Amino acid sequence: MRKLRKEMQIIFQDPFSSLDPRMSVGKIIAEPIIINKLIQDKDVLENRVCELMEIVGLAPRLINSYPHELDGGRRQRIGIARALALEPQFIVCDEPVSALDVSIQAQILNLLKTLQRDMKLTYLFITHNLSVVNYFSDDIAVMYLGTIIEKAPAEVLFDNPIHPYTKALISAIPVPELRNRRERVVLRGEITSPIDLPDNCRFSPRCNYARDLCRECQPKLIEYEPGHFVACHDADIHSHGSD
Repeated sequence: MRKLRKEMQIIFQDPFSSLDPRMSVGKIIAEPIIINKLIQDKDVLENRVCELMEIVGLAPRLINSYPHELDGGRRQRIGIARALALEPQFIVCDEPVSALDVSIQAQILNLLKTLQRDMKLTYLFITHNLSVVNYFSDDIAVMYLGTIIEKAPAEVLFDNPIHPYTKALISAIPVPELRNRRERVVLRGEITSPIDLPDNCRFSPRCNYARDLCRECQPKLIEYEPGHFVACHDADIHSHGSD
């Protein structure tokens, strides 16, 4: 049991396609427990499934329902309960709210936040929405075409983004204030094909500041300041207060 708690589990992006439509809610949640032979007694297993359903906010009456009978939020709660079944310490959250309605996203994010706190879980949260990442993360790594281009503690990254791509992502986050709107960074050009990538800055075709060196040599990920890593030839130019 201790060994299984250390295993990695995944919460998938699409709660509809990641759940077996032929299995009921109870069977989906019980499946990893049965496969790993953690609970043999049928009554104990059913109690454990009900406990997991309660943890994620699923009503006990849904235990015999099927995924297609439920909305996206409840389906994602099933996926979360299934991920918790083996009592993991590390969970990969692969775009867990992107397929949900905006009204449901906040509910799932709050649930994940509560579980993280109460169960002392570690999340690897994969998303294109930096505001969601900021809600959860202690550290953020920004990637472009499979390469980390900036990594820093969450507060540092939002206060002092250095890489032009990071700045563009942060500028796209809606701000509900008329007077404190960020200046939008508009990216131009086409994304480089991920097949047989050249040895240069992968962001250079879309960067407003690209120069010859950027098109000739891929920048290394260096520590610009303690805990803040950047892969940019002109990190000094793009640092805080020097656009």
